[in-house]
Amino acid sequence: MRLYLANPLGFSELWTVGLNLLIDRLSEAFDVYEPFTKTDGDTSRMLYECRSDPTSLSYLNSIIAKNNFTKIDECDILFAVLDGSDVDSGVAAEMGYALAKGKCVFGLRTDIRYSSDNIGCKINLQVLECILSSGGLYFDTIERFEEWLKSKL
Repeated sequence: MRLYLANPLGFSELWTVGLNLLIDRLSEAFDVYEPFTKTDGDTSRMLYECRSDPTSLSYLNSIIAKNNFTKIDECDILFAVLDGSDVDSGVAAEMGYALAKGKCVFGLRTDIRYSSDNIGCKINLQVLECILSSGGLYFDTIERFEEWLKSKL
């Protein structure tokens, strides 16, 4: 089963450590596509090399966004990392795209802070509804996701 790992973790060297651990764990059960580590060609490297050139960045941004949507189309499920002071806008867009394409969306938020509209949920109500409407589930630890997954295999 192919899994698209939507996340903001590749933007930071420190976060990349956790990203690699998460990829390793998810790879035990899924063929994982992660956009920061598996971009076509050298687009990630090119982004950093031309970060002060708006024309080049605009071109690369379009390639990366279209590639991510194509990869979501090719995956069976989307697994979204929801950590941070708020859910990353790119992750939210990928979740919405996956929902519109009929993909099952799962969410993981290990961040202890609340990022919600009210005390009724730990994350944004629209993000949570995207997960639940897709038939997916929300988890607050990777262990709970792994336990759920083992019960389904």
